[in-house]
Amino acid sequence: MPWTNDLRLWTQDLYMACLATSGIPHASTGVAAIRPTIRGHTQLGVNPLAPPSVQHHPSRNVARANLHNADYRRARGRFASRLARALLVDLYTVLDIEIQARSIAVGNNPNSGLEANVANLKLNWTPYPWAYARCVELAAVRNCIVHNNQTWQSAQINRLSSIPNFPYCMPQIGQPIEVELAHLFVYKSSVRQLLNL
Repeated sequence: MPWTNDLRLWTQDLYMACLATSGIPHASTGVAAIRPTIRGHTQLGVNPLAPPSVQHHPSRNVARANLHNADYRRARGRFASRLARALLVDLYTVLDIEIQARSIAVGNNPNSGLEANVANLKLNWTPYPWAYARCVELAAVRNCIVHNNQTWQSAQINRLSSIPNFPYCMPQIGQPIEVELAHLFVYKSSVRQLLNL
């Protein structure tokens, strides 16, 4: 079943996240450092904010913890890509929440999408066309990641096409979306520019 492989890769990413937060400077072997690290992360204390079903979750059998991948660098690269996608979705959430709050503050309906909300705020984008294009692109990329299996779909390409003089390369329908951590710095700059306006 394909979901078993997806879940195995997700588990590897979870292990990589545990390694990344453990303070181990360079765990090149992976498996040697992973078992004690996983043990530390599975010891949950009483947390009243956690869902009741996981407040007292028992420790897992860390003797079975394994990356199942001889190439640790490949596993680390895949994790960085997954982390970049998650951070991109979170960055869009920050933008969306703030734009909706500002739309409500000026008496507009905040449920009309990023472009309509920005238009309702009557922001002057003239000096910053790159930032507007990147914010819309961020929204489109987020939608493709969340709703279209990380590939470009026509609705999101049409969003980009509607931007006057879109300054960047136009994607093709079905083209995979590759997000790296470096892309997030570009998107962050555009979000900061929009929110400063």
